[in-house]
Amino acid sequence: MNTELFDQKIKNIKQLFEELSKASCVKPSEYIYQKISDKISGIYVFSECFDGKEDCYYVGQSNSIFDRLREHCATRTVEKANFAYKMTVDLTNLKPIPGSPNSTKMSMFYLSEFQGKFDEVISRIKEMDYRWIEVGDKLEKNLLEIYASVVLESKYNDFK
Repeated sequence: MNTELFDQKIKNIKQLFEELSKASCVKPSEYIYQKISDKISGIYVFSECFDGKEDCYYVGQSNSIFDRLREHCATRTVEKANFAYKMTVDLTNLKPIPGSPNSTKMSMFYLSEFQGKFDEVISRIKEMDYRWIEVGDKLEKNLLEIYASVVLESKYNDFK
């Protein structure tokens, strides 16, 4: 058993979370079309501020956060734009129906109402607040993603 290693990682999580909370926000639209060759491994957050209150929508991790940002904002595939898919399902209240022609995520795009709202959601995500920090350690990255999602009460993560 290696509880000492795990305990040390847990101690680092609050410090990393503070760093993430203080990271500068940018608009994804400022980055998605830039050629950024740095493969930065880390944690990222999508949120919006209303009346001084931050609404956190999604916390994620990637071995290349700028490549992942482009996937969230500039793709039409459900597998790569899962955050946009989840938000669209929530906003339209349309869900795949098991055993029907619309039983898969991909089949949802055949519904014009879904497709139109998905495009709106992608545009909205491009203008959200986006912040990130570099986290190279895989275990810390996994723990921080869960911790940040729970503490920030991210609406579209499934850790709850």
